[in-house]
Amino acid sequence: MLRRSIAVVFCLVILAGNSFADQLSNEKGKAKQMLKVVVSEIQKNYYDPDLKGIDLTKLTSQASEMIEGARSVGEVYMVIYGLVDRINDSHTVFDPPPRTVFPKFEFSAKAFGDKVYVNWVKKKGVADKGGLQAGDRLLQVNGFEVDRESINKMMVFFHRIQPVSEFELLVQRGKESPKKVVVVARVERGNVVEGAWYNLNDIFSSLEHPPNEDDGAFIDAAENNGIGYLYLRSFVRDPDNINRVASLAGKQPKGVIIDLRGNFGGIVDTLVNFSGHFVTQEEEMAQMVRRKKTEPIKIKPQRGSYSVPMAILIDSQSSSAAEMFARHFQRAHKATVVGDRSAGKVVTARYFQQELGAGSVTYFGVNISIGKVLFPGGEDLEGNGVTPDIKCLPSPEDLGQSRDVCYGVALAALEKQLGINTNRTTKPQSASADY
Repeated sequence: MLRRSIAVVFCLVILAGNSFADQLSNEKGKAKQMLKVVVSEIQKNYYDPDLKGIDLTKLTSQASEMIEGARSVGEVYMVIYGLVDRINDSHTVFDPPPRTVFPKFEFSAKAFGDKVYVNWVKKKGVADKGGLQAGDRLLQVNGFEVDRESINKMMVFFHRIQPVSEFELLVQRGKESPKKVVVVARVERGNVVEGAWYNLNDIFSSLEHPPNEDDGAFIDAAENNGIGYLYLRSFVRDPDNINRVASLAGKQPKGVIIDLRGNFGGIVDTLVNFSGHFVTQEEEMAQMVRRKKTEPIKIKPQRGSYSVPMAILIDSQSSSAAEMFARHFQRAHKATVVGDRSAGKVVTARYFQQELGAGSVTYFGVNISIGKVLFPGGEDLEGNGVTPDIKCLPSPEDLGQSRDVCYGVALAALEKQLGINTNRTTKPQSASADY
């Protein structure tokens, strides 16, 4: 479904493209240079030298011919994007020259189980004015079917790869018949350099999300009958800084809820440092299998670490480092994982920034998976994800009322394990504070 959806999107770009001949010719020349650079970097750095059996040389020749026959600037760069996508790797992505125009649709949607729902609509924003509501089931975007596997890539595509000015959505509200909702984007303009990405997390973090998910939040255990709470939007922060974040759950809590919903991952060293706050002795999390060597990912206790019962919240967008954290402590029987199956995007990658020209520079890049992560026994989360111990999916009504029912489920699981009862199912107000 994902590959069919993206292929159809490519056709949309071809049909919609419109460029001046001289500009198109110039872009074709640059694109052919980019194609050579991107393919060379993948061949040198991708963790599997056999590229999963893909004949990249043949595909590159075909791509060069397609660039020559392209009828629009959009189609030119979609050829390279499509070539890299053929590797079918969650972290290997072509980053075309950045745009100066950024559409904002002021809503977000994500998969809950096998269905996709709108989980946030900005009050008085363009989506709100268009009639979209949180809790609406999203069936189609601009005529293309939406499912669990395609929603994130589709949103990245329409926001950043080939921005569109309008969404025609097919939604279903409750038991009503599906209906169309049109959302016209609010357009922001920025500097070209500011549009550049620097890693895959930047790509997915460019998606719109509720303002309370900007960074993170916490609850000191002293305010919650001994149960601390930490919400991390990502692991993209200085490894030493994460030590302060981990301490915000309080001094020697009875238990901790770690909320990794919507967390697209980040830096391995940051993950390791954060994990070290919840162990009392050195532990091996997984093996990092690179092209030329395999290295263990080890967790060492951090100053002030504590080993207490944990509940870890995940959802369909929990990716990479977030999945590794959840699975390690689930395997070690130190945490109960609550929520939805995670994204299944677990490799380590590096962003290779490139530029063409002198004076008037064109920036582009490619994110490449340089290491495969294997847990004990050869367990591979890539394409599989983490299966929660307790499945929790909010209903459309919960989404519409902004009720965080899965927090209540995680809290109840910890309370049962600890033999306490806070008589609380919602997060205290202090949890809204970012750090």
